[in-house]
Amino acid sequence: MCYGENNATHAASYFNTQLYGLWKVADECANHYLGEDRQDLKPDERPHRYTFALAAWHYGRHRQGYAASVDDMMFYASFQVPELSFICNHEAEFRIRVADESDDVEPYYGHFNLDSHRASESATAELSRNQSLKPGTTFVFRVPFRTTDFQGNAALIGNGNHVLSWLVLDYRRAKLAKIEPSVDQPSFQALEIYLRAYLSFLQAAGHHVFLSLPSFSDAEGGVDIHYSEVITHQSRLQEVHGVAITDINKYLSTAWLKAAMLASGPEGQIYDRPGISLAEYQSTWLSQRSDVHFHFTFGPPEVSVLCNDEVVVNFVIDEASFYQSDNFEGSSLRTYMNWKVAVVFDLDYEEPPEEGGNVRRCKIRMAGARLVVGCSTFEGLDMNDDISLHCRYRTAEFISGEYLSILESGGYNLIFEHDRRWAAQGDEFEQAEDPTFANDSTWSAADTVEDASGKITKAAIWHNIIQQSDMYGYEQLTALSETAINQNFHSLAGQNDMLQEWTFEDFFSVTFKPPTVRLRSDGRALITFHLKDGFVRALKNRKPHPQGEKKDFTNWRVTFEVGLGICDHDAVPGITTPWQSVSMLEQSRVRQDIGPDSGATLKHLYLDLRLVF
Repeated sequence: MCYGENNATHAASYFNTQLYGLWKVADECANHYLGEDRQDLKPDERPHRYTFALAAWHYGRHRQGYAASVDDMMFYASFQVPELSFICNHEAEFRIRVADESDDVEPYYGHFNLDSHRASESATAELSRNQSLKPGTTFVFRVPFRTTDFQGNAALIGNGNHVLSWLVLDYRRAKLAKIEPSVDQPSFQALEIYLRAYLSFLQAAGHHVFLSLPSFSDAEGGVDIHYSEVITHQSRLQEVHGVAITDINKYLSTAWLKAAMLASGPEGQIYDRPGISLAEYQSTWLSQRSDVHFHFTFGPPEVSVLCNDEVVVNFVIDEASFYQSDNFEGSSLRTYMNWKVAVVFDLDYEEPPEEGGNVRRCKIRMAGARLVVGCSTFEGLDMNDDISLHCRYRTAEFISGEYLSILESGGYNLIFEHDRRWAAQGDEFEQAEDPTFANDSTWSAADTVEDASGKITKAAIWHNIIQQSDMYGYEQLTALSETAINQNFHSLAGQNDMLQEWTFEDFFSVTFKPPTVRLRSDGRALITFHLKDGFVRALKNRKPHPQGEKKDFTNWRVTFEVGLGICDHDAVPGITTPWQSVSMLEQSRVRQDIGPDSGATLKHLYLDLRLVF
């Protein structure tokens, strides 16, 4: 054991050593009870079968009145030494291998019967339905596990109290993840039934409990074991708590895009540093001093699932630049591209009861997160260069430490949220997009509305409003509705090519539906661009790149919060001079309606697309 360090790899070796010892005993017992060829399945008492269960197992019984044969069994196999490896801190992989040519059980390795629906300890196989097991066939199970401790002391041992930790595998909740070589679906289903029965048999035989690394020294503190930290490959699970991993990564990509937009704001803009931290960060924003300064630009983070309780977040650093001074002047000490730092987190899944089951959330716990060195990559690193190695060390230290607190301040511990009450894509603006949508301001004198006192006409309501309203000296008040604005956009979209389609070289192309606007009470507006279809190339270091992956899309929706203002015709910001010219004003429909000599001032309500929040 390595004192003060993670002993997960040592613990795994210790468990597999125990498995080998137990299998060796089982193999000797199998040779004794079953014969060298493993064909003699008597005696059949359960305690005898427990003794050799790790080396051989059968399921079923012999035919009555016939010569006993191993073929009568619904399942039979001789096994090699099982192996245990750890996926995370909650689940392990348990590998069972059928004997092969290197074992002394040939020519018979095992078989299974396809009629698994009637499999039981008392069933007899229909011989024509038996299928041979290929030598060396491997069955891989994901097995949940827990640890438990026994504490005590013995004068003979000395050194005070001692804690014995035990690994307890829950075979009964194991899931068959893979069979190598692969088999067809009927065979997979049949084998899964037999092997689950086998694992239950192993648990009944007591082969699910293993002693963890003991410590009988007088040193304080226990043995540190953290399996997730030493994994070398990430699981390919497609969901966690029923949430698709693709949906989690889409959610994070959207969060990253918003952060990247904030980070790309005008020069001199005061950044919300935690808010942009998912897309960019630099060492000068930290309170601690550093002997090397860095500037990181990130790509969208990627999540992979280890189990329902743990996930790995891969932080993708598109560009990492390191400097000797904090003013980032001159050439960088080192610059690297496409680094990936993997960090494992405990996961919390929430369905708040007060939300009536409509809301689902996935959050990562920043406390207790650990760097996963075996899944991190540092492209272009010179292992013989001390500066390069220090840059890698500082990066790993920052990403797995200080950076996590910064992300949490920005709310990025939330990696997925969905509310079933949210409008489906397109539903929210469906009426606004429809030019035939009936405007609620159109009504007849016969229309009625109902209140607590009974039914009264809309005409009566308007009469009351007119009589009771204070115009504060004005003769007319005009309200401009969202519906009117959106109908105007719908009309403009048929006349303006830019509202119909747009292309940026070979990096981006889109056809639009008419945009829609939602007015806010704080003097701002939400403008939504409805992307009917098109394609986009992935960025590299947040810049267009001809080799970026091309992705087609349909029915996307992008919403911006923008400024909303009102001003005179000749003062509209960001407009070219010809549009504001006198001749253009005189040709406008508004001027023609009111006449050139009315003395009226023409004002515009405008969306300030330069001011994106």
